[in-house]
Amino acid sequence: YAVRERIDTKLSDRDMVELIKDHCLQAKKNIKSIQYVGDKDVWLYHFSDEYIEREYQLAGMQRCWDLRKVVLADDVGIGKTPQSLGVAVRALYENKGGSCIVVTTASTKGQWVDEINRFTPQIKTQLIDGNVNQRMNQWTQQADIYVCSYEHLQRDNDYAMLKQIHPLVVIFDEAYRIGKTTSKTHKRAVELAKQVDRVLMLHATPIERGLENLYALMKLIDNRIFGSYDQFQSRFMRMQEKPFYIKNAEQDGKYVKWFPKVEAYINIQDFRFRIAGHVLRRTVNDVDLQLPDIIAIPVYCTLNSKDEKEYKQQTKEALSAIMPNIAGLRCCLTKSKADDLRARLLDGDLKDEKVIVFSQYARAIYETEQVLKSFNPMVITGRVDNKKRRQLIRNFGKSKRNILLMTEAGSRGLNLQTANIVINLDLPWTHAQLRQRIGRVYRIGQKASKVRVLNYVAVKKRGGKTVDHWLLSLVSSRRDLFAMVLKDDYQDEIGVDDITPLKFKDVLRAVEAGTWNEEQVLV
Repeated sequence: YAVRERIDTKLSDRDMVELIKDHCLQAKKNIKSIQYVGDKDVWLYHFSDEYIEREYQLAGMQRCWDLRKVVLADDVGIGKTPQSLGVAVRALYENKGGSCIVVTTASTKGQWVDEINRFTPQIKTQLIDGNVNQRMNQWTQQADIYVCSYEHLQRDNDYAMLKQIHPLVVIFDEAYRIGKTTSKTHKRAVELAKQVDRVLMLHATPIERGLENLYALMKLIDNRIFGSYDQFQSRFMRMQEKPFYIKNAEQDGKYVKWFPKVEAYINIQDFRFRIAGHVLRRTVNDVDLQLPDIIAIPVYCTLNSKDEKEYKQQTKEALSAIMPNIAGLRCCLTKSKADDLRARLLDGDLKDEKVIVFSQYARAIYETEQVLKSFNPMVITGRVDNKKRRQLIRNFGKSKRNILLMTEAGSRGLNLQTANIVINLDLPWTHAQLRQRIGRVYRIGQKASKVRVLNYVAVKKRGGKTVDHWLLSLVSSRRDLFAMVLKDDYQDEIGVDDITPLKFKDVLRAVEAGTWNEEQVLV
């Protein structure tokens, strides 16, 4: 609009900037308060009775249809799948032919097929899976919607077949997978987006670690929004002036060089203006949706003698190493936590409850599986193949097996609302990752009156603190960067609390010395 008015009225550059700001502010206001006022049959005609009509979802469908290429960033669990499916189905019927493509993670492909069959049973789907010969045959089958994974974008044979379809709509689910501009997946996603009229990127937390994540998604919409990466970096990122060095005491005092990192994100107002018309974001509080309360409870667990001894050794090694073995340090606390969890499941507050247990580390999950062997828990890690993973997820709600152990491989995109308790054996590093874990149960379809989140914190026998205490404070205080960027009245600069090996070692040293406290989140 601003460019068109400049051509018509020959506005000055300064006036054009002000006009763009006005348009972006109005677009942002409209996005947060949109209501659907059109003919609902345009969308509902194609849905089965399984779909429950919600006005904010109809409004989202219409907005995504109008914008054509958009990041659908609605909060976890409030229904991005039916909104994107509505856009795809409308495109199919209006064009009286053609096909659409859903690109998602390997673990959620089967769930997408199930959701499409449930909401729009008249739509013919084709799941792309199996060996190369099977996949090539599947691509040649006639279908309305093809469901493939991001790995297929990387494979030349699959990508060539995908482009031959000339899709009407491409849906990138769990779009964090294309959030890195240097990856082959992102480059091919950009190439595909240029050939397609409508692109939807679904991501509840599109800024997980930095503004660069959303910059990568904007390149699929229009490369001119931010320009080149150098232009983006100079405009919105303040870098450390010099590289910093870490001294290694074990190697004759030699120094290891670390490259400059982002010190702060700047010009946030300008960043907000540029994305305003391209991101649709509603939280649970913005829509008329009743979900249960979330109760987060820290569970303090005393270490057994063996775990405490190993933790002491791991701490000593971490403080003397260039790159601390953080995984080893955190995993050595697992056995004590698993024993406490077993007691709670036997006779405590978790008896006969359906629970999901998360850890960042496969080692911790398999160790916990051994402790809980009598409960016959289900396990999902990166080692579990996709077919078995889909079967486990489908069976979890119906099975009498009440425990599901998962790494981050199961923390995104899965619908597991038959459980209402999330247990974190160890906390993730970011607020966004924690929200994704909780979002597996805190979503539409959750029938419990409350969702409990139990965060395990290991404690030494004499009451001494461990690295878990710091991580609990870190995740609690770490800001939701995406919410901060969208907040209208926020400052124009956001500092970066990046955790370097040097900072981690300083914190670990303070925890061991007993000089660290909850207010001292980062050194």
